[in-house]
Amino acid sequence: MPLGNGNLGNLIFGGISKERIHFNEKTLWTGGPSSSRPNYQFGNKATAYTATEIENYRKLLDDKSSNV
Repeated sequence: MPLGNGNLGNLIFGGISKERIHFNEKTLWTGGPSSSRPNYQFGNKATAYTATEIENYRKLLDDKSSNV
């Protein structure tokens, strides 16, 4: 269940035996463009993914042997 007011947000999820609460308070975030990071892309990749990169990601997602 997502809850928030624009400044403070949280996400409550889980089951009967374990409940998890994640929160984000906007003043905790220190990212964004600045003089020390002039090429900041707001977390986005600067160039598009290639077909090879996408295929590699698909293989990693389909690999059931990984314990990651």
